[in-house]
Parts: sequence; structure tokens; C-alpha cells
Amino acid sequence: MSAEPETQHDRAPEITGPVREYLAVILDALNPPAPARLDDPTFRWLTRDRISTVCTSIRGLLADDDRNMGDVTFDVGWLRKQIEHTPISYEIGSTPDTTGGGQ
Repeated sequence: MSAEPETQHDRAPEITGPVREYLAVILDALNPPAPARLDDPTFRWLTRDRISTVCTSIRGLLADDDRNMGDVTFDVGWLRKQIEHTPISYEIGSTPDTTGGGQ
């Protein structure tokens, strides 16, 4: 019997603490519920705004200066506040069936 090959996920280091929290906030910001209409302008605006906000945060963390000093904890709080300022204000659509059962 041969052992299963190791996958990239198996080798990935465990992400903990502030970095894990930061990534979770980024995921929340960039993964809003799908709109009822694909051409919903409010959804498009919200998505662009949140992408810009996340990019601003990442640029700040990567900046080679003393403004933020790589404080991930600060950025977690800042991103959460920015998400609160851009709440979901469009009609949410139904979740598509991704299981393959709805043919």
C-alpha cells in the first residue's frame, strides 16, 4: 500500500493570531453576498470600494515607513470599521447550488 501524496495544504504552516484575524477580515470584506441582479450598481460600487479599502490596508502594512509600522492588529480594527461604513444595501440573491445537484 502506498501512502497518499502530500498536498500543498498538508505542508502549509498554521496561520494563527493577528495574521489569521487579518485574513478573515479581508475575506469578509471581499466576499459580500451575491446580489439578486448581476448588474446591480450598488453591489458593483460596494465591491470596488471594499477592494480599494483592502488594497489601502495591505499597502500600508507593506510600506517602508513609520506610519503603520506593520501593525496588523490596527489594520484588523480599521478594516472592520470600513466594512461597517459600507453595509450591504442591495437586494441579496439566492445562493447558487454549487453541489452539482441542481441540473
